[in-house]
Amino acid sequence: MPTQRLVLDCSALLPGPFVGKLIARQGCRVIKIESPERPDPARVMQPSFYADLNDSKEQLTLSLVEPRDRARFEELLREADGLIEGFRPAAKRRLGLDEATLHAINPRLCI
Repeated sequence: MPTQRLVLDCSALLPGPFVGKLIARQGCRVIKIESPERPDPARVMQPSFYADLNDSKEQLTLSLVEPRDRARFEELLREADGLIEGFRPAAKRRLGLDEATLHAINPRLCI
């Protein structure tokens, strides 16, 4: 029996979370990761919309800049098959989510 695929969803609002929902419906384990400092704006704008997009995902709050949380995130990255994110290029570099950094942690990761 094949192993269930793991996808980390660090995205917000509509496009990324919707893709994560579709992937979860196909049987993947999807973990929605939100920053404690900047939660997904959809959570505040329309709670039912947020709930609908994320109802089939596990929820995890991690600060990607706090060392202990970053270590936990990197543990998950090592196991993950995919990452959904929607950060701008400068934010990706600042958070260590650029392709080179991610593939140094997990060379088989689909971004």
